[in-house]
Amino acid sequence: MSPNEPKEEQDPRKGRDLPDYVEEIEAIAADDDLLENPAGPSSQSSGSVGDDPILVWERRRFAHLKGITCTVTAELDYGALIQTILARMIRAARAERGILFLGRSDPPGLVPVLAENIEGQELRQVERVSRTILTEGARGRTVFTADALEDPRFKDVASVRVNRMRSVLCLPLTHPSGQVGALYLDSSSARAFPDGTLALLRDLAEVAASALRNARIHADLATENRRLREIRAEGPWSRLAGRSAAMEAIRGQAATAAALDQPTLILGEPGTGRSLLAQVIHERSRRANGPFVSCDLSVHARKLQRGLLFGRARAGAQGSRPRSEPGLLDQVDRGVLYLANAERLGEDSGKDLARALLEGRFRPVGSQREQRVDLRVILSVTLRPGEGPDAARIPRALDPLFPEPRLLVPPLRERAEDVPLLMDRIVRQFRRADASHQVFFDSDAIAVLRDHPWPGNVRQLEHVLHRLMLGDRNRPIEAAEVRDALDASGGGGDLPAGRRGVRTLRDVEAEEIRRALRETKGNKSETARLLGIHRNTLLTKLKRMGMHPDG
Repeated sequence: MSPNEPKEEQDPRKGRDLPDYVEEIEAIAADDDLLENPAGPSSQSSGSVGDDPILVWERRRFAHLKGITCTVTAELDYGALIQTILARMIRAARAERGILFLGRSDPPGLVPVLAENIEGQELRQVERVSRTILTEGARGRTVFTADALEDPRFKDVASVRVNRMRSVLCLPLTHPSGQVGALYLDSSSARAFPDGTLALLRDLAEVAASALRNARIHADLATENRRLREIRAEGPWSRLAGRSAAMEAIRGQAATAAALDQPTLILGEPGTGRSLLAQVIHERSRRANGPFVSCDLSVHARKLQRGLLFGRARAGAQGSRPRSEPGLLDQVDRGVLYLANAERLGEDSGKDLARALLEGRFRPVGSQREQRVDLRVILSVTLRPGEGPDAARIPRALDPLFPEPRLLVPPLRERAEDVPLLMDRIVRQFRRADASHQVFFDSDAIAVLRDHPWPGNVRQLEHVLHRLMLGDRNRPIEAAEVRDALDASGGGGDLPAGRRGVRTLRDVEAEEIRRALRETKGNKSETARLLGIHRNTLLTKLKRMGMHPDG
């Protein structure tokens, strides 16, 4: 066995004088400050120092473990817990200095969060040594050296000599779900850590890891509760994120629309959040307890729309009962029907839908019987960049049923001040799906995201952020990474100063089509659905762009 291996892995009674060993055990447990609520009478009732030293050692070790366990498990404040753990472990080991690392088990993922008796340049030097030790101690292994100057693993590291590192210990902080960090301890004296403490420190490290995990869960729950309270304080429209004047206006219009229980028309560019606005109007209306049925008309051919909306009655085989295929109106009684891309709604279907709204009746395709329905209809129409409300087109029979004001959802480029708030919400949603990711953006990266024209609006922002957040993140996301992600999303290249928003519509359309093709890996039907157009229309546009439709 190497002379630098921990001695307590051997039987502590072998080759040692009993009185010396007992005296050392007593010294380990002599500090009453380490014994939070010690074993009390039981520590005295079953023997004295003349008993089996192993029993005495185990009793003292249990008292240490019990005391520190009570302390760390009772602390739910994450910052205070970190300080408590490091201070207790340093005292238990009789170490001079310590660093607490948190993060994943691989060394690049471990970040120093607290240091004791180490400052400034010295901390950076010690951290370099501890990185070497963390590499040695990866995958949950304890690293120990009784004298780093004699240990071939560390004796050639310059900062070992500069900082007089002799006794060094690194313990992984692990619990059943994985590793949460590591603890580094050192002393300028060789063989400074008392015999019998390594096993205790390992036990304490396990307790500390579980306490850190529980405190993190508690902190996340507290943050989520605080967020929900803020949402409640902001009011029912807080799901429509943004503090810009444009979003304040749309929230006010949506509140009016929800209260009136009448047909509503929502206008906006792709990716602006029209479907979310429709859902929020439903949730705040008197029909909130009824169904919300959503359909994207761009993925359905016009000749099939009437059957989709009103259902079909089909004659059965000879001697059997007729069969019926229910439509959307069969599912939406006393609720809300939301039709996205309503510019694709045919005139005939529009007439039948207008009758259902006015008279509360409709007739399935192929049937002579009428059915009653009580519904509200919300339509959304897709506008191209630069188009105003006058460009919106719906069937003529429906047009007079959708009164002013028609809700125009602003594009993201017109409310750049909302980008940081949207980023915060998207990152929080991502973290709820994968709590192991800690995502941060530096100020330059946030500025690039805020100033981008966002032709794909909020949807494009979500895609770019998700791309940036993939993989392990142990440092802030920088501006260069953001620009690369924007290029990959098809939205790279900010508009020159003074020309924001004045690119030709054909250029914007081509850029969106290319982005959608990349996102769907070239699937034409999925691309058409994503863009809100018919597949044949997409093929025509691809030919005009010089791209082979079958390529």
